[in-house]
Amino acid sequence: MIGLGRMGLLHARGYAAAGAEVVAGADPSPAARAAFAEATGARSYPSTAAMLEAEGPAAVSVASPPFAHLDDVRRAVALGLHVLCEKPLAPSTAAALEIVELARQTPSVFMVAFFNRFLEPVAWTLRRLADPALDVGAVRSIDICFNPGPQPQRPWQADRAVSGGGPILNNLIHAVDLVRQICVDDPVVDAVAYTRTDPRVSREVEADGYGLLRTAAGTVVRLESCALAARRRFSLRIECERAAFDVSWNPPGATLSRPGRQPEAAPVSTTDPLARIDAGVAAFVSAACGVPPTGLPTHDDAWAATQLVDLLYRSSVAFPAPLPHGG
Repeated sequence: MIGLGRMGLLHARGYAAAGAEVVAGADPSPAARAAFAEATGARSYPSTAAMLEAEGPAAVSVASPPFAHLDDVRRAVALGLHVLCEKPLAPSTAAALEIVELARQTPSVFMVAFFNRFLEPVAWTLRRLADPALDVGAVRSIDICFNPGPQPQRPWQADRAVSGGGPILNNLIHAVDLVRQICVDDPVVDAVAYTRTDPRVSREVEADGYGLLRTAAGTVVRLESCALAARRRFSLRIECERAAFDVSWNPPGATLSRPGRQPEAAPVSTTDPLARIDAGVAAFVSAACGVPPTGLPTHDDAWAATQLVDLLYRSSVAFPAPLPHGG
């Protein structure tokens, strides 16, 4: 494990659930190392280099802050390790492309942590949407909201050099990845974003991010992520010509609605939205053991999502007046 903050601990939980052994972790923070050791019983090191030299692992999770990903991935790829890398890949498109090129050169597994693909209701929705027997028609619109709700801000997130950006880069990159899964072979051709800064979050990165995308076939996509939203809301709505899908994260669930028919609910085995991380880590473990599942998020997926996020930033308009959160 490289990076032992919240996501690092969640990755470690996923490895344990998948039956993989977490042998060690690295983080410069003594408090993070202590929490990791208590949670896993594994050894910990103050640096990635020291851990890799001492332990010789078969695979690593890179869950450090985005500015450190390039160096961490470079070390892991040089040793031929399987890599599960958190998103965003890096604070800049240039650094992200360097990571992508490293991943393209390694014969080992390189997976990017687009874990929302593994939420049971999302996976069910994608399967139903692609089922030709269902005949839902063309996708007309997509609405995705990733509002984390009140939660403590991590200091590194406020520093553009470390994080690369605010909710557009760190949250809506997940949404953009889902759009690419929904609109297969239908590329985004137009984008605009609206952002607002707030000193309670950062003076360097946006606190609120709203995006509008248009695909070649005419699908309109609305994206929203607000760091200071008054309530937590993660939701996805897909409007098709002859059906609509509604997906929620908290608790996980999905419904398919069609005119003249009873709504169809997705089968869900757990009410824990974080189970998507366990499922994603399990997919990585399976791939590292030579049995790659379908739909594994790759470096090429991450690069495509990075480019779309960059397009949103380059087209963004900042608004000075406060807007209502979470609505």
